[in-house]
Amino acid sequence: MPLFPNVSYNVTMSLLSLIERVTMAGKKRINYDALIGEKFGKWTIEGYYSSPKYECIMLECVCECGERSNIQSASLRRGKSKSCKYCAPIKHGLAKKYPAEYRSWCSARNRCNNFSNKNYPNYGGRGIKFSKAWTHFKDFLKDMGMRPPDNYSLDRIDNNGHYEPGNCRWATASEQNSNQRRRKRKPYNTNTPTYKAWSAARTRCYAINSLNYKCGGARGIKMDPKWDDFLVFLNDMGEKPKGLLLSRIDLDGDYTSSNCRWDTRSNINKNVYKRRRA
Repeated sequence: MPLFPNVSYNVTMSLLSLIERVTMAGKKRINYDALIGEKFGKWTIEGYYSSPKYECIMLECVCECGERSNIQSASLRRGKSKSCKYCAPIKHGLAKKYPAEYRSWCSARNRCNNFSNKNYPNYGGRGIKFSKAWTHFKDFLKDMGMRPPDNYSLDRIDNNGHYEPGNCRWATASEQNSNQRRRKRKPYNTNTPTYKAWSAARTRCYAINSLNYKCGGARGIKMDPKWDDFLVFLNDMGEKPKGLLLSRIDLDGDYTSSNCRWDTRSNINKNVYKRRRA
């Protein structure tokens, strides 16, 4: 039985559209700005935009593994989409049949692609990549085979090389220890106010999952590449004076030696206020 008998199809759809708009008008509007940085399943929201094609709000998301995708707002809020297709539960059962190999595959991808992973600086941060040939677990398993028993784990033959066919093996802990790159001891104290200010600025520029990312990297703010080395930053800016904070003179500019200074919180707030009124 039609919803509106004796009425044409086009008129019926117009009436339904009107009903939907009236119904939605009584609902509270969603503050999408407040959703940036929030997690839904394995997704973290980075931004949003209005899609003329789908006539809805699309959310720009990044998965825990580093995969990015644009998802309809309703799908995310209703729990229909919880992760990217690579992190979704595998229907072919290989994850349950080979749990140790699957964990190694997931961990390696995470270290290379996920900014929030604690080991990212030593892998993805150094330019180490996870081969696209191993995007699917079944391809990784086909190349690497089953992990030997006992204390074996995934290892790269060349520590400066990528996770890719021909450069990976199953190795014991002792073999991995003998294959490690030499790490230089940091010639500075990481518990100083200056180091914390430098680290906070880098987080604001590069850590997508950080709540402060929308004030930095999401706006295109970057840090001078030479400041990737803390000692260079320390040499340019000097030690952090007590009671002062790291500030950018031009709030739309990058973190560079010519655009940064140590300033009071009140002056920083005044600078922000002027920018918002401009």
